[in-house]
Amino acid sequence: MGKKNKKNKKAKKNEAIKNSKKNVFLNDDVSSYDTSKIQKKWGDDRINESNSKWENMTKKEQRAILEECSDIFIGLSDYIGSDPKREEVTELMIRWHKFIKNFYDPSLEVLRCLGLMYVYDPAFSSKFQQIDPNLPDFLGKAINSYVDVLEEKWIENQCNVLKQ
Repeated sequence: MGKKNKKNKKAKKNEAIKNSKKNVFLNDDVSSYDTSKIQKKWGDDRINESNSKWENMTKKEQRAILEECSDIFIGLSDYIGSDPKREEVTELMIRWHKFIKNFYDPSLEVLRCLGLMYVYDPAFSSKFQQIDPNLPDFLGKAINSYVDVLEEKWIENQCNVLKQ
């Protein structure tokens, strides 16, 4: 009886930790984000596109997107310390890429810059550190690995086009 009770307590504690990590994004007011750095680098069009898509979503759709966001980053935190090229990490990066497409269609350069922002911009890194203190650095490495693969595929495709 004692072992089963301990397992239940541990499972409840793990679930509580997971839920508190999930709330890092679920309680966000996306409209309150400071977008000035993004506007300066990429212009108003990307911000306007993103805001328009978000505002045209139902609350249920917005919640589902924020839950997906949380699931991706919590999932990535499970692999901190492992190879960012690991298959499970790549699958999460594919989900992350699709998540970003809810707001705009990012170029490879934009994806790579997001990785840098996640590491070096305190507004982002502090959020990820709430999930795990090492998540920003791991996320930066995972994004770089993912974008490297996408760039290689793009170059292969361009070479094939030139050969035709």
